[in-house]
Amino acid sequence: MAWGNQEMDWALAKPRLQPPNELPLTLEKVKEMRENQEYFSREKNHEILMSSWETLLKRLKDQRGGVVRVDITCSRPWPKMVAGAADKARSKLVGAGITECFMEISDSCKNARTDTAQPFFVLTHEDGWQVMYHPKKKKEGLLAFRLRDDPHGDLRFDEAEPDKEDRTLAFELAAEGKVKSIAAKMRDFQKSRRPNGWKADDFEIGPNVWAWVLTKGLKDEFWTWLANPTKAVDSQEPPKPWRGSLEDHEIQLDLEGEEDGVQICKAITMQGEDLPVAEALDRIRMANIGQKASMAVKPEPPEEGFLKVKDLLYTQRSCREIFKSGPYRGRKLEECTAGLIAGKLDPTRTQWLTLDVVKDTQDGKLWSIDNRRLKCLKEYQKYLDQSGTDKTVMVKARIHQWTETHCRFLDHLDTWCHGKDIRVRNGKRPRPDWD
Repeated sequence: MAWGNQEMDWALAKPRLQPPNELPLTLEKVKEMRENQEYFSREKNHEILMSSWETLLKRLKDQRGGVVRVDITCSRPWPKMVAGAADKARSKLVGAGITECFMEISDSCKNARTDTAQPFFVLTHEDGWQVMYHPKKKKEGLLAFRLRDDPHGDLRFDEAEPDKEDRTLAFELAAEGKVKSIAAKMRDFQKSRRPNGWKADDFEIGPNVWAWVLTKGLKDEFWTWLANPTKAVDSQEPPKPWRGSLEDHEIQLDLEGEEDGVQICKAITMQGEDLPVAEALDRIRMANIGQKASMAVKPEPPEEGFLKVKDLLYTQRSCREIFKSGPYRGRKLEECTAGLIAGKLDPTRTQWLTLDVVKDTQDGKLWSIDNRRLKCLKEYQKYLDQSGTDKTVMVKARIHQWTETHCRFLDHLDTWCHGKDIRVRNGKRPRPDWD
């Protein structure tokens, strides 16, 4: 079976009658492959798996859940995937020797950020154990082990410690999207409650997501701290978990302190003596939000992901035939298209090809701001379609959200003095200057 950037669906092809690789695949054979430079990089392993995600997910939906497996033991590339793993993970992947390899996707193992089923390489060892492996793009993923005869039993995860990225994601999952600037909150929480570093029992592997999550004790402690970040920890009595919403957590503030309590009471009184405490605190919260909005604040970064080129729309009626910047500066669009066809450019890995895309939250349409690069990608997809292949071109994109409020903003934006003044009309629109 041929291998190249144009053929990412090798895992879903029909297997050969006999495995082209000598099995079991042992660690000695893998070492020999590495010495001969016969292995894929971590990024390539990630790309191989993600290229089949859409097809596997479709099969899973078609059969309405459960488990989908595709046997790839008889395909040639998978030993190179094993040989390309990091040193620490490689020996655990090989184990007692690999006898079969397949791709698997199931409802029970989901991506932590998207809450969708996540694909895995599953390697069966000669001693009956199976290892589940999801290589990440920039680092090794988690390894989980199970018995071949008990595929639905509990998973045993490889002993490891979560890094900074894993811990941040764990706090994001615990916050359930209700906390802004989670990284900053996490730092403040650590300084207040974990000045000497995290405890061994602060994090665990999630039961339904392929990621580290907060243990129940740490999650309760985090939410209690959110309710009152300034309250000291009582070593005699552990803080009770707070289960209110973030909209009303200001009401739970401690008003008994000498300095902070006096300041809060003064602020409440200034809102009006007849106002209930809850409404006064809500007014203070809204005033703080308005104050932050009037200040120069760094915008939240857009979400990055892979999109189908076929789904992207142009935002201009026309574009120049010459690039004005980038590696193809001063060159025609056709040269970029030729580079895509020749495999010199990879839309999912070449940083220059990353597109800025605006998603309309009303109808779900995706609009590309980078029209010239999109034109080249569309021509590349057209070339593949005419060549008889069913390959779908994917491109990395920075996805910005566009809401109905943005549309209203543009409809109203006709000021000629940068919003500093407005003229009151007499009920009729002024005639245009050119009439």
